[in-house]
Amino acid sequence: REDDLQSIFDAIPDGIVFTDLERKIARMNTGMVSLFGYDIDELVGNTTARLYERADDYEWLGQVRFNLPDADKLKLFEVIFRRKDGSTFVGETHSTAVNSADGQLLGFIGVTKDISERQKSEEKLELAASVFTHAREGIMIPDANALIEQHRH
Repeated sequence: REDDLQSIFDAIPDGIVFTDLERKIARMNTGMVSLFGYDIDELVGNTTARLYERADDYEWLGQVRFNLPDADKLKLFEVIFRRKDGSTFVGETHSTAVNSADGQLLGFIGVTKDISERQKSEEKLELAASVFTHAREGIMIPDANALIEQHRH
């Protein structure tokens, strides 16, 4: 049963980490290995602080994130993380407290996805939209059948 649970955990490509009440890593999936470049034994037993680019972000999560109103607890947030090799990436993260069946706080679980490429694509789209909006010349955008989809004059 334990092996099955780990297999399910590892089937998810995003990084998933479960920490104890002191935010020490108790369990993680192979998505975390791929995302951060650390082996599991390098992280288990250590706090997640080493995964953040800035200590402020780690502190903020500990002091604020887990004390938000219920309506805000499910919101995604973006944090800059640091990999083992020192490179950084923007991670879209969701984290929440984990309670036992009787309501006792067991720890915290976090799910992180690298959104660096998505952000770059969004920036390019925003630039293209700005050029289109502010152009003084006429611009036509045809579809695959050479029909005009949009125009600006």
